[in-house]
Formats: sequence, C-alpha cells, structure tokens
Amino acid sequence: MNALLLSPEGTVTEIVIEEEDGSYLKPLQDLVGGYIEFAATLDPEVEMVANEDGHPLGLPFNANATGMGAYGQPIVGTAVLIPAGSFE
Repeated sequence: MNALLLSPEGTVTEIVIEEEDGSYLKPLQDLVGGYIEFAATLDPEVEMVANEDGHPLGLPFNANATGMGAYGQPIVGTAVLIPAGSFE
C-alpha cells in the first residue's frame, strides 16, 4: 500500500507498506512505534494512523499531521496517511 509518513520534525516521505502475515497491522505499529489509532482527516479518501499512546508517552507534537486532522486535536509522534478503507 502506498502511504505518506509524517514525522514530527516536519519531513514527509512517500513509502510503500508491505503486508506482514496477511495484514498491515504490524508494519503500521512499527512505523508509529506502538499500538495504532485512526484519526479522521480533512480528505475523506485518506485516513491517518498514529500512536494510540502518543500523548501519555510524551511523543513530540506533529504539526503536519495535526493540520491534516479533521477535528483539530493535536497529533503527536510519527503519523502515516493511508488510503481510506485500506485497513480492514
């Protein structure tokens, strides 16, 4: 699956995520550094994945990801943008 990796430092990188054992779960967890959480974006064709425990872990603020979020909630840590419906 094609995706965009948004780092807290402000870099945006095009990546390809390969399934592992028939699922994208483990690769997404590896990218965000923990359990995943989905966040709505301003684009209905795109979903955002971030670290579910990012705030309690004190991960750094991610301005790019926060700006793309649909509800204005601060996103912390690395975020990944994936096509909507690609993770089911």
